[in-house]
Amino acid sequence: MVLTNQFFCDIICMVINVNEILKLSPNELYDYIKKHIAYGFVDKHSNKYFPKDFGNVDIDSLYILQSPQEVIKNKCAWCWDVIELIRYYFEQNNIYNETYYMEYKDDKNNIHHTHTFIAFKDKNKWYNIEDNSSNNPNGIFEYNSKDDLIYTITNSFKEWIKSLYNLTSVDNYFVCLKYNKPTYGISAPLFQKFCKNQKQA
Repeated sequence: MVLTNQFFCDIICMVINVNEILKLSPNELYDYIKKHIAYGFVDKHSNKYFPKDFGNVDIDSLYILQSPQEVIKNKCAWCWDVIELIRYYFEQNNIYNETYYMEYKDDKNNIHHTHTFIAFKDKNKWYNIEDNSSNNPNGIFEYNSKDDLIYTITNSFKEWIKSLYNLTSVDNYFVCLKYNKPTYGISAPLFQKFCKNQKQA
């Protein structure tokens, strides 16, 4: 039997811890997240909630922002949590990165959606990792500039909102903010408040 790189990657993914994450390439990190971290969120008691549960629970009172270690242990996270795992990977590997928070909030029509993404630089190119918590195609994508990257991702988010609610414009209620590392364990309202106190992208 020939032991392929994929075989070894699958074995690593089964026993991986936060230190082993650091040994992966960005593509292997993406593969690990896609295959082994389900889309959902975790509360302070480590109870897991998945999309089928979202309509029946109070996310604001239950959600906590996970640490990278918790994301790996729980194998359940949404974009806010996944970004912290990727941020940890980049910081420990000395790869320059920036994180962004997008929000569309129309209180009058009771519409509220958010998404976070991470951008990293290698030589003269910019990249982002999109996992299965986004409506964007999944993978690692290359851009010639940070402006191109931000425009592409924010425009995709806006188009999704417009399509979902049959809107002609979303600019009045849309923000994109660059944010720093938050405190792990905070609630959804506190995380959003933290991000919205950051610098406009």
